[in-house]
Amino acid sequence: MIITEESKKAQTTGHMTHVGDWAIYGDPSLPIKHLEAIHSFIRGSNQPEHSVSLKADGGVSVLLGRKPDNRVFVAYKTAKKIYHTPEEIDSAGVPYGEDIKKLLQHAQSMPIKPGSVFQGDILWADPSEIKSGKVRPNTVEYKIPKSGNMGIAVHGQYRISDDGSIEKHSSVPDIGMLRSPSVHVPDLQMNTSHLKLNPTEHGSISRSIERARKSLTPEVASYAESIVGNKKLHKFLQEYLNEVVATTGKRDVASLKTYIHKPLSTAITSKAYKEKPTQRNLSEKGRASLVDMLETHIGENSSSLKGLFDYMNHIRDAKHSILDALGRSTGSHALIPSSGHEHEGIVSALGIPGQTESLAKLTREGKSGFSAKNRARGVERGFYGEVNEEMMTASSGGVSGMGYNLGGPPPDDVKIMPKAQQAYAETNATKSPPSRMSQLIAKAVQRKLSMLNVGREAY
Repeated sequence: MIITEESKKAQTTGHMTHVGDWAIYGDPSLPIKHLEAIHSFIRGSNQPEHSVSLKADGGVSVLLGRKPDNRVFVAYKTAKKIYHTPEEIDSAGVPYGEDIKKLLQHAQSMPIKPGSVFQGDILWADPSEIKSGKVRPNTVEYKIPKSGNMGIAVHGQYRISDDGSIEKHSSVPDIGMLRSPSVHVPDLQMNTSHLKLNPTEHGSISRSIERARKSLTPEVASYAESIVGNKKLHKFLQEYLNEVVATTGKRDVASLKTYIHKPLSTAITSKAYKEKPTQRNLSEKGRASLVDMLETHIGENSSSLKGLFDYMNHIRDAKHSILDALGRSTGSHALIPSSGHEHEGIVSALGIPGQTESLAKLTREGKSGFSAKNRARGVERGFYGEVNEEMMTASSGGVSGMGYNLGGPPPDDVKIMPKAQQAYAETNATKSPPSRMSQLIAKAVQRKLSMLNVGREAY
């Protein structure tokens, strides 16, 4: 995701794309490339420009680093505005301001090299958040091997230039630069001991990949490549795929037709496409025109859609076999889920960082998968409504640009930020300091956000 503020740019990780969903972003063979790279990794033969890491289910996503002039700074992951002092954070009145100030304080004593930036998710910002050796920053609860005044799950390293531009450097961050006696930074990078498969399981993955390859006929591939050029169709398909991941786990033409008018699930978090906030503001004529276009397209391309969905379902099968191995190795990682919880998933980084790199997440689909649990957790915390729905949609699927431009930028709807974060990101540093009343309101909002964890940006 490329974000600008005046002439400055930041290549930071946005909402990450499910591995199968890369099929509709211009290179339909990319899901196979990721799975083959992961399978080679498990076998002990890692491909160049490829890494595999644990996907942490943290809280608010942040940046911390040191500028070339040696000034330490922190920011939200959008990097729309960065902060060098506690006073700058206070004057901005941002969500989780106290947590960001603590992060800034810890960063001051870290051996971060000038020009280096790290992106990560806060696991906890205060020891009081740890209960009986466990912490739950979002949906997954983790065991904490040691306390520490703060915990951060770091998943990316960047470079910041003199003009403030931030570019991706590596998906294998040098966490030694974050060494601190008061901050716990688990190593999320994986090795072959973390994913052990028996011959039967290796065979199952190979067969699923081969079935996917056969499903991707020239006709299906050509159709998939064309999707990204039709913004309305692309948006519809991406939101349908998000719903599938969080509900049934199965893609087919019949449910695609259903999704236009009816939810795929009886859960209160599931809605029909035409009832989504992104469509609700359309006029009756506009909505009717959209529905007609989608139904006509599905009718005229049902064969290609069937082939595409068969392809993506085989990708899902291979992915689930890999995640089964992850579930068996839970205790061998630096970040360990509590009993009754499982890891969110894994991340495959393929390509040259900041240039050709694509990041694909592998999480379990269906009612027992992370996306479904994440939605249920949101309802459990009373986090449901317009903002909730946007966040749930974004966190269950979407894209991470990272310079991998397959036929054009992703549609805006799959990278929606929670409104609290968006309000922060749009803060103008040139505005006058907030009034006393607005500060009180901001603090009240922040307390409410702290209760509901609204400020989370899923990495």
